[in-house]
Amino acid sequence: SHEPHVNVYPPRGIPVAQATARLIRDANGLRMVLERDATRHFAQHGEAQAIDLLMEQTRAIIDRANDEITNRVQEEAVEIDWRMHDTIIDSRGNEIISETYRINAARIRLARGLGNRLPRKRLISALTEHLTVLDACRKRQADLAVKEMVRHIENSLNLNFDPDYLD
Repeated sequence: SHEPHVNVYPPRGIPVAQATARLIRDANGLRMVLERDATRHFAQHGEAQAIDLLMEQTRAIIDRANDEITNRVQEEAVEIDWRMHDTIIDSRGNEIISETYRINAARIRLARGLGNRLPRKRLISALTEHLTVLDACRKRQADLAVKEMVRHIENSLNLNFDPDYLD
């Protein structure tokens, strides 16, 4: 069906589609298709300076998180998390892909019930996975970059079904 994910009814609020296991799997399946292609492209053509900056920012957040995961560190971790994925997707230079990705990413966040949060239990491991993806991109190892991105997305998907996932 082609039902919208969120319907707005001004006098009654905003009902959100139920986060079913199928919705989560399907949304992550679309994410996988989009990010595999974009990661390969980014590994082959991404600007070295952009990759280096993402790696530097990611390492800085991991270092701070290793000391203490404050709310501010959590917020900054989410920002750098999204920035990496958005940068990789946007490297394709295709507005339709970028828009589709962002709508789908919002769908995944809604389904997880996390809003703009990266759970403390996942923060360091997710960002460490980002570094492995970015390192492969920096070395222009496209196959390895794609493999690491797939592993990262699969780890995130598996956590959607883990009852201990949330803080």
